[in-house]
Amino acid sequence: MGGKGKKSLAAMEKQQLRMKEEEERKKKKAKKEEKREQKPIYVSAEAYQELLKLLKPNSYYTLYELATRLNVPLGMARRAIRQLEKDGKLVQISKAGNSRLFVVK
Repeated sequence: MGGKGKKSLAAMEKQQLRMKEEEERKKKKAKKEEKREQKPIYVSAEAYQELLKLLKPNSYYTLYELATRLNVPLGMARRAIRQLEKDGKLVQISKAGNSRLFVVK
């Protein structure tokens, strides 16, 4: 009623090689993840200034509303809003799912 038995030398060598290869893959993957950095996002100065002109104090805005007023894609409007939030001119007051509500300071 013995056990499974001892592995052959060839099988043990293969197992060790597989373990070494797996460790090397993990190290390479970790190095790749370290190299990834967030690229800075630039918004054109004209779009930024135009957006500032449209905003009125104590008014509420959504991302879609700002994009339609500027007649730009949602991605560009999203970048402009992030920049305005960093500058402290807009504050997010509500978030439900994908829709966010902003107020002008």
